[in-house]
Amino acid sequence: MEARMSLGALPGVLAVTRRDGQPALDELSGALAAIGVPDAFVSDAHGIGLGVWGLPQKTLTPDQPLILSRTNWHRDGSVAPSEIARWIAESSLRPLDEMLPPFAALGLARDGVRVAADRMGFRQIYRISNSALTAVSTSARALSAIDGSGLDEDALAVQSQLGWQLGQSTLFGGVEKLPPGESVTVTSAGATSNFAPVTEIEPLTLDEAVRRASTLMRHFLGRYLDENPDPVLQLTGGQDSRLLLSAIPVSRRRGLRVMTVDAPGTADAAVAAELSARFGLRHSVLSLDGLTGLTPVQCYELVWEAAVRLDCMADPLARAATLWAERSIEQGPRLSGLGGEIARGFYYAGRVRPTPLTEQRTERLARWRMFANEPVEPEALAERLSRDAFQTALDAVHEALRGGGTSWYEATDELYYRHRMQRWAGLGESAVCFDRILTNPMLDYRFLEIARGLTPKDKQHSRFLARLQLALDDELASIRLDDRPPPRAYAQPALKNWASIQVSTMNAAARKAQQRLLRTRRPPAGGAVIARLLWDHLRECPELLEPAFKSGVFATNWLEGLLRGSQTPAPSSLALLMNVLVACGPLGEQRGPADNERREP
Repeated sequence: MEARMSLGALPGVLAVTRRDGQPALDELSGALAAIGVPDAFVSDAHGIGLGVWGLPQKTLTPDQPLILSRTNWHRDGSVAPSEIARWIAESSLRPLDEMLPPFAALGLARDGVRVAADRMGFRQIYRISNSALTAVSTSARALSAIDGSGLDEDALAVQSQLGWQLGQSTLFGGVEKLPPGESVTVTSAGATSNFAPVTEIEPLTLDEAVRRASTLMRHFLGRYLDENPDPVLQLTGGQDSRLLLSAIPVSRRRGLRVMTVDAPGTADAAVAAELSARFGLRHSVLSLDGLTGLTPVQCYELVWEAAVRLDCMADPLARAATLWAERSIEQGPRLSGLGGEIARGFYYAGRVRPTPLTEQRTERLARWRMFANEPVEPEALAERLSRDAFQTALDAVHEALRGGGTSWYEATDELYYRHRMQRWAGLGESAVCFDRILTNPMLDYRFLEIARGLTPKDKQHSRFLARLQLALDDELASIRLDDRPPPRAYAQPALKNWASIQVSTMNAAARKAQQRLLRTRRPPAGGAVIARLLWDHLRECPELLEPAFKSGVFATNWLEGLLRGSQTPAPSSLALLMNVLVACGPLGEQRGPADNERREP
């Protein structure tokens, strides 16, 4: 098992300062060895212990910060590292705040080191602060190895229902994610925080929003292609990636490389192939069919790597499938359409009208949308977790919604923007931010401000994005989406278009209703295959589950039944199981829930 500890260890940093003013090099080295990166370069930077691993640069200089992602784009182009170093040294919040996600950097400040991330908090940066020390890192696991507080039981409950984390919580007691818009300066005396200035949301009419967004996207894509003439566009059958293609001039589309993951049960590959043939795109399809050729041990190691990359806070089975598929394609500049959900009311249902936020609406949203696919089987969890997990997670969702205001639709928009984007999408992009250069125009802060300036009515049923599609490319607006009418139907509310939209919406609702009635969970693409192989390996090597038995997270009879083969575990349950195994690491027998004894009934 020790040989597998380093699987998936991403390049990263860990900065530690002790309250007593003494160097924290021993704590730093011990933490890095505990999570499987014993070859990190450890140094003293202004009295702060600094560990660096996997990066070509090991030390800081006034002109050379540590860039913690391959994405390095500010407004209209890439930025020289020396300029980023100057912004960090001068505590220039606005320029750093405008870097395109996922971005973070660590550089020299006046009396210590400062780490700053993008304004959405996409690039995951974590910290701890206790009576003995303060530390920041790209790895929550590394900080947990220093703090030693074990797993956070409330966070376990949320993740067991939702599949990811809300707010700034992590799976590890005492460790929190750095909030969006906050940077931290670590000095020999502790740490101080700086917050990016909050900008007021400017209300926009639909026409003005379309005008601004179309101009922004055309300019963005033109400048991007000037700097990156041969990127790969991640093209699906959906609306967001089509908008990116639409913003690229027709004269620059022929020969453009596009890539599609052929997920079973979707029309993504077929629609992308149609668009590729029409515009002369070079289309590559990543198939998941070959997953069945993996051996159980290969599958286990792939899932372990995925859990490490995700810091144990999202589904490692889903990430394992995409990691495997991505190995067949050249990595490099990648255009992605992730983020359009912010502009179309992802959590909307029914007719938009003034509606207050209530606990009843929160529970309905949670049951129908948020907890539909990710919940762990109740029988898999230890009694105290199984009894309280749903209510704990539901309370966390309601608290997150309350942070977005008292109006229901605005609150759901903020839930997606402030929580799902940074803690689910951002975590996923952080997991691969050193593999490829990720660029997403719809995460540009200017596009986000346009989307947030719209009323819910203008976002509902993709009205804004459909109008934007028409403004960018009328021809592409007339081609059908994956399982929905073409964008033109959403932009022009004629009677026949309204009818086709309602049919599509009702079909989706019927699928959700059937899923809830039958209590089925839809596994991620490739998840069923990965789950079967992973289960086979755990049964072949039962000693691997010893930390799970000792963690206090899972029911003993469920773990025993898993090993006997008397029950088929759900992929979601195996996902949490692997996250806990990786979180426990070599200290599994010591790292159950932080206050396990107090909570035991």
